[in-house]
Amino acid sequence: MQSQSNSHLESKKWLLAFILTIIVFLQYARPFTDGLHATIPSIQFVLYLTFFISAILFGFQKTEISIKPYWYSLFIVAMPLFNLLLVFLFPEGHHENKLKISFETLQFFLMTLIIVVTLSRATLIAILKRFTFIVFIIALGLQAATSMHILSPNELLNSNTIGFMLAPYLIFLFMARSTFAYRIPVYIIGTVLIYITGATTTLVGFILLPIFMVLLNLVKHPRLMFTVLLLGGFLVITIPILYPSPIFESFFTHRDILWSVYFQNTTETLQTFLLGTGEWKVENIGVESLEGLKAHNTYLSLLHLNGLIGLLLYLLYITFGVRKKHTSFNMIDGLLFLSLTFQIAESNTPVLSFTYSSFIFSFCSLMNEKCER
Repeated sequence: MQSQSNSHLESKKWLLAFILTIIVFLQYARPFTDGLHATIPSIQFVLYLTFFISAILFGFQKTEISIKPYWYSLFIVAMPLFNLLLVFLFPEGHHENKLKISFETLQFFLMTLIIVVTLSRATLIAILKRFTFIVFIIALGLQAATSMHILSPNELLNSNTIGFMLAPYLIFLFMARSTFAYRIPVYIIGTVLIYITGATTTLVGFILLPIFMVLLNLVKHPRLMFTVLLLGGFLVITIPILYPSPIFESFFTHRDILWSVYFQNTTETLQTFLLGTGEWKVENIGVESLEGLKAHNTYLSLLHLNGLIGLLLYLLYITFGVRKKHTSFNMIDGLLFLSLTFQIAESNTPVLSFTYSSFIFSFCSLMNEKCER
């Protein structure tokens, strides 16, 4: 009977993981589904709601539920409220688009917050592990299909996204045991797999993970370490913006040109610097091969969209979401490190959405502060 009960419990967790997988890949299928393109976000939200209701019916909720520990979520909630205020104060401006984008992302964020607040951490970890495994297997298939030219990459589904799809489950494997005899093969195999995809940003994040883990264990102050990581990310993009060079163009595969254009566009006036331009991306880059591309930096994209005030709200959410006390580096730390490193040279579309990178970031940023309780 106990064995049968455990089997039913496992089946329920796998079912919830499959629901999350469907939600994610509906997003990546949007360029291929012209007829359903407009309705896909609604379908995703209904499925996300189904995920939550099913988890409650399965009995995966916490015994004690409190919203107070997640007070830092107010920084995300403040974004659409701030944009709403701007629409009333400056009706002649371009704040309506910011308001639309921020409210769209807010619904995903609030739903994620409700899930994290309501469901037990052990259940969420178990579902996330299965979720990342399913996506890992699909990513291997997508890499094979693109290598054999069965599928053509597009804006949402390309080498960068496929590489990121592989990494979270590899981090789960890497963190599963602490012995070097186990971790070294996982690290080598993971590095090779991500390298094959050509996802440079994810590769750098995965390679640097053990270094960050060792440093965090030495410093024993996660909030400080993640703040340093964010500051380091800003330094990475600031140097090529201030000192353009062909060396940087080659090293950053022309991302530095995008960073420079987005930064110049944002700092054109004091108003755009503080409040943003109201657009997630610049259409006129000035280089034919880069036209229409996003900033390839989530923080710079948010600065361009919502200005310095919006960016600061986002950074405060990240910073205060990370715990101060530390006993050991864990899976949530590893996944959050990957997400923040990814955002240095890639753009979530937009910051919080139904994409895989946003799912990983949203869950880990909300779970990190309490992940050792």
